[in-house]
Amino acid sequence: MKLTIVSDSSSDLINNENIKVVPLTIRNDLHEYVDDDSIDVNEMLETLRSDGIKSTSSCPSVGAYEAAFENEENVYAVAISSKMSGSYNAARVAAESFEGKHIGVMDSMSAGPGLHIIIDKLLELKDQCETFDELCEKIEDYQSHTRLVFVLESLDTFANNGRISTVVAKAASLFGIRIISRASPVGEFDVICKKKGAKKAMVAVIEEMNLQGYEGGKVVFHHVNNEPVVEALSAKIKENYPDAKIEVAPCKGLCAYYAEDQGYLLSYEVK
Repeated sequence: MKLTIVSDSSSDLINNENIKVVPLTIRNDLHEYVDDDSIDVNEMLETLRSDGIKSTSSCPSVGAYEAAFENEENVYAVAISSKMSGSYNAARVAAESFEGKHIGVMDSMSAGPGLHIIIDKLLELKDQCETFDELCEKIEDYQSHTRLVFVLESLDTFANNGRISTVVAKAASLFGIRIISRASPVGEFDVICKKKGAKKAMVAVIEEMNLQGYEGGKVVFHHVNNEPVVEALSAKIKENYPDAKIEVAPCKGLCAYYAEDQGYLLSYEVK
């Protein structure tokens, strides 16, 4: 089946022959960054950190999604959790403008690698499914068997956005506190626990994966300048599941903005 996949840039993927990526935007009163294929993530993080003022992110417009859907016959769009952004609603409204076309729109209830792992599955299913309806049914079932967990080493963005106090953010940084969180079944991002140090955080991640039912399926890591920890976690997973398929990719703008330097996210399959 010929299929065009559309994703907002929270997937951390780039445009190619199979995928169209619609960018989100990160801005403050001094600077604006469009999360496209040319974004310099480290420069963005350093600038926003130096500015030290409130910053925000904004979702793609309906028109941006309409442009991505136009001239395509079979389209499937995957958006960041609707609890975190208006991207899904924008995609859904855009799809309604194309009566008679096959356009599926999914609220991933996730972010970053959570979209990546779904899109990888879509690329498999497009060559296996005979009809668009069959593809939609199978990818929705697959999404229900994926999970997302992430670890934050800095809370500066949340402090600058007014979501937590600057005192709490500085204390977490000073004492090396890592915040381990997950995407809930309805797409809200919940804190699981707080651990001091990278090693204890890794143990907490493995415990969460086991609790959620990981049994050696696919794992996708996205990270911000944190190859050593991702490699160490990958090795831990491989110790118990030698055949586990693991992919690793860097975060682009939106995910790096929230995860910040040294942050990482992973999505994984469960039974």
